[in-house]
Formats: sequence, structure tokens, C-alpha cells
Amino acid sequence: MMVGGANGRNAIVLDVLHSFGFQHYQFQDANFRYLDENKSLILKIVESQNSGKLSECAENQARLQRNLMYLAAIADSQPQPPTMHSQ
Repeated sequence: MMVGGANGRNAIVLDVLHSFGFQHYQFQDANFRYLDENKSLILKIVESQNSGKLSECAENQARLQRNLMYLAAIADSQPQPPTMHSQ
């Protein structure tokens, strides 16, 4: 059974991050709004490229880049999980 809304997304994302070894990440709803906005921006970029609206495309690409830089800065500030050494 899938739970809807931000709490459901939080649980799914945390499960995915846990599977990749990120066990101590805590995401806030604001970060999910950025992810949702990025999805929308990507769709708008594709649409504007297909319809030849290059200035609109460039504006959306710039906004997407700012969002990605913000999310990358947050990810970089998180404590790194312990590395596993192979034997």
C-alpha cells in the first residue's frame, strides 16, 4: 500500500537512500518542493524546445540549474556515511 503526500514521498525516498547507504539523511518538505518543481521545469524545458520557444527554455534551464545547485549544496553539507572497505 502506497501512502500519498509528502510523508509517503519521504518514506519512499528514505528507503531508496537507505538502499544506497545514506542512513542519516533528513529531508524537509522544502526540498521535496524543489524536486517537484525540477520535474515540472524539465517538462517545460522539453516542451519549449519542441515548440521553438528558446527564451522560455533558457529561463527554465537557468531556474533548474539554480535549484540543482541548491540541492547539491544541501547534499554536500550532510555527514558522509562511513565507507566500507573491501577485504
